Amino acid sequence: MGVPSEGGADRRVGAADFSSVVPRPRTRRMMLDAADHRRLAEFCPRLLGAQYEPGSEPGQEVEPRFIDLVEPATGARLGFQVSENYQRPDWTDHHRVPTQGTSI
Repeated sequence: MGVPSEGGADRRVGAADFSSVVPRPRTRRMMLDAADHRRLAEFCPRLLGAQYEPGSEPGQEVEPRFIDLVEPATGARLGFQVSENYQRPDWTDHHRVPTQGTSI
């Protein structure tokens, strides 16, 4: 049973509204696997306007295993990691290449 609220929409009688109390989960980092993580990472700052996290910049003496980009306004991170056994996904054959996971 619903009752009209101030905005005219029905609200359930007795239903608790936690929207202002319980924070919504946010994705802070997405990590992508790649055979050539540096090449992929160098494409994304130009596309997204992101910046390299210190230690992830091109030209390091030792190439980092993980490369992180950060979006300055939100702090969201996009990471790239080397995967020696990386196989390009074939979206037409879900049994051939396993789905890559994400880090949240």
